[in-house]
Amino acid sequence: MHAQHRRGREQGMAVRMSAMRPQECLQSLQAVCKRRQKGGRVALAQGMHGMNNAGLRFAAHKALEEHVRIIAVMAVVVVLAGCSAPQPARFSGWVEAEDRLIGALQAGRIARVAVQEGAHVQQGALLFALDATGLVRELEALQARLAAARKEHEALAAELALARREARRTKALAKQSAAAQAALDRAHARAKALAARLAAQTARIHALQAQEQALRWRLAEMQVRAPVAGEIVEVLHHAGEVVRPGEPVVRLRPVGARKVIAFLPARLTKKLRTGMRLRVVMPGATPERLTLPVHFIATRPEFTPPVLYDERHREKLLFRVELGPVPAKVSWPVGMPVGVQWPPLP
Repeated sequence: MHAQHRRGREQGMAVRMSAMRPQECLQSLQAVCKRRQKGGRVALAQGMHGMNNAGLRFAAHKALEEHVRIIAVMAVVVVLAGCSAPQPARFSGWVEAEDRLIGALQAGRIARVAVQEGAHVQQGALLFALDATGLVRELEALQARLAAARKEHEALAAELALARREARRTKALAKQSAAAQAALDRAHARAKALAARLAAQTARIHALQAQEQALRWRLAEMQVRAPVAGEIVEVLHHAGEVVRPGEPVVRLRPVGARKVIAFLPARLTKKLRTGMRLRVVMPGATPERLTLPVHFIATRPEFTPPVLYDERHREKLLFRVELGPVPAKVSWPVGMPVGVQWPPLP
């Protein structure tokens, strides 16, 4: 009965230790050995009373035999735990996004900002508008000049048509008298002058139309719209502020712009190819794990990555690897550290 109880304890201990890591097994082994040594000394001291030398030798031998058996069982457990399937290697990385800074092509005062931080916008949605009061007045004046030029062009065209009819009538009479010939020459000269004025007026109208088109384009550019669908990350300027040409007003994060940056050693990157998939882990996030494809592998090494989360990366040649994109439905914040597991998934 005592032997069965002992074997049961040993089996239970083996089961518990099989779930431990090798270091934890060694620590447990040391603790058990200390308890066994202390318990053996106490039991030996209690059993010494009334025993002869042969009994003492027999008791010590049995205690030593049980102690050696326990150590052997735990040693086998430690070896088995150390020979278990290797855990995947994990390398530090972080979430990054390629944001777009949206500004106007021309200077002006911001009339209104049509979006708020955190809002999701579609392609072509209005982001902000500059004050276009001056351009509107300039366009109205230009349109008035263009209307007057068109009226003058119509009058010149009518006058030219009349002069040409007069020249045709005079030409029929020119054969009868010298005076009629002189009148024909004057009619041709007048028609020629009117034709030149009409051509100049036509050119003037074309120039005014080009100016009108340019003004309309400038007016359209005063309203800045989203080039792609995405999320408004930051509003940098607000209504009433004056901005320079190209100065960013809104920071826009396009859909699918988030990615994972990691730095892997050369011994692994030489086995890596674009399109391979790696598991990425962010503890505490929802979800905690993602499987992302590799879309960029640097060809030049770096001594250390620009952001260090792990001391293992110091003093090593590392290669930048980019994975992604992170799905839009996954709310992993930009800048948060992640773990990239090796080896790649099949």
